[in-house]
Amino acid sequence: MLREGQFAGIDAMMLVYPGMDNIADSRALAVTRAEIAYHGRAAHAAARPELGINALDALLLALNGIAALRQQLHSDVRVHYVITKGGTLPQVIPDHVTAVLTLRANDAATIEAVRPRIEACLQGAAQMTGARLDRQWSPSVGPPLLSNRAMARSFGRNLQRLGRAVRGRDELSGAWSGDTSAASWEIPAIQPQIAMTDRDVPPHSHEFHAASAGPRAEEAILDAARAMALTAIDLAAEPGLLDEAAAEFRRARKDSAAVA
Repeated sequence: MLREGQFAGIDAMMLVYPGMDNIADSRALAVTRAEIAYHGRAAHAAARPELGINALDALLLALNGIAALRQQLHSDVRVHYVITKGGTLPQVIPDHVTAVLTLRANDAATIEAVRPRIEACLQGAAQMTGARLDRQWSPSVGPPLLSNRAMARSFGRNLQRLGRAVRGRDELSGAWSGDTSAASWEIPAIQPQIAMTDRDVPPHSHEFHAASAGPRAEEAILDAARAMALTAIDLAAEPGLLDEAAAEFRRARKDSAAVA
């Protein structure tokens, strides 16, 4: 949509995300991902195991290496993965396995610094087992959210007007990644979080999924819509607010370009 100019002429944008807290100035991490595959040689695991090359062993060694590596990574870095194919039958040495890995951090530079260390784990596992590694990283790193503080202050005030207590952003946790981040570098934007559950219900859990169809979800949707509408009114009617948001946006982009 950005590439095709669908946001041309828009002064500001908002998207509200359900969660455990009410956070007006929330953050989202830079992100990239890798599709991983190891290719080995199938063999009977009991009759002639020496003729096989176990692709699953290679994948497990790689993931264990990455798990150990995470202890030495900066606190803002997140690495998570799932095995999408681990073999067919236990009596057959797996000759083809796949996984998906996601790497996140506060900025793209940190991701690029960590990626070679992930690569070392992937390649080392291939060398140890004789399996062939095949992986495909995303063509680009998704940027972090450029949250507009002027807009967030207005949104936070409006959440309080609606009777919701607002928490400050957490610089170590409480972040995700999303398409809004890319748009936020082209248009002043915020992606606030609105509480839909208690704080002991983690997002993406079964309990969180169940709550998304309940009365608290309906209340969250309505309050999010009200807060966005009130913030839009503030941007249109409050003297200088839209100019302040635009000036902050230009300054943040300039500062980021200077650092890069």
